[in-house]
Amino acid sequence: MGKTYPYGKGDGTAAGASPEWLEKHLHAKGLIVIDCQPNVHEYIQNHIPGALYVHENLFRIHEGAIPTRWLPADAAEIFFSDPGIEISS
Repeated sequence: MGKTYPYGKGDGTAAGASPEWLEKHLHAKGLIVIDCQPNVHEYIQNHIPGALYVHENLFRIHEGAIPTRWLPADAAEIFFSDPGIEISS
């Protein structure tokens, strides 16, 4: 049995999609693609059509001097509510 995309069940596993799944569902109602390239210039030059750009470090908080921890869900919910993304737990 193959993987079903996107996968992740709130267990800390990041949801992801294969290129084939994304190509098939790219225009699905309610789908929001988030592009986390570390460089906005690369996003401008080449990104998935309609993707929302978010710098990857916006998902991290500092633990000491290094941004190693993921943003807590309640903080992410506030961040994503502006573009209309709802976080389900």
